[in-house]
Amino acid sequence: MRFRPPSLWQEHRGLLLATAGVIGAQMLTIAALLTHRARRRRSELGLRESEQRMNLAMDAAKLGIWIWDIPRDEKLNHN
Repeated sequence: MRFRPPSLWQEHRGLLLATAGVIGAQMLTIAALLTHRARRRRSELGLRESEQRMNLAMDAAKLGIWIWDIPRDEKLNHN
């Protein structure tokens, strides 16, 4: 056809590709954030479990520990 009007794709190809690129980048960012959150939660859970085991071992051995807070330059008592 000689005088057919251009299609939406032909007329706005750059804008459509840019929009698809932005949406793709947002999807990747969201996926990365969700992955990071899941890893952080697993790490926090592992840390809590480790701390519980340490406290259980200290209680069983009737031990006490102390921690030095370097920025405050003071001792923190723990059990």
